[in-house]
Amino acid sequence: MAPKTTIDPATFDRVIGQHEDVHVYITTERSRIADEVAGVTSTGNMVESLVTVHGGWDTDMGDILKSLERMIGLLKHAKEVLVGQDEGATVSG
Repeated sequence: MAPKTTIDPATFDRVIGQHEDVHVYITTERSRIADEVAGVTSTGNMVESLVTVHGGWDTDMGDILKSLERMIGLLKHAKEVLVGQDEGATVSG
């Protein structure tokens, strides 16, 4: 008999929700900061450096968001599989 999971659906939901909250926060901040950088009206080396650094940071944030999306998807899938296994064990066990 397969061992029962020790993580209940509510725990999965809580962790998934936390990941989704972080995703929303990063998305919001990424947009806000992009607007701030785009709104800089002065010129010069410092502004050029700011734009360059922001471009790299924005790319990194995009990668983090993609990773979060994958993690959220994997957590949702794991929850479905484990709940299905537990239900199957309950029905057949």
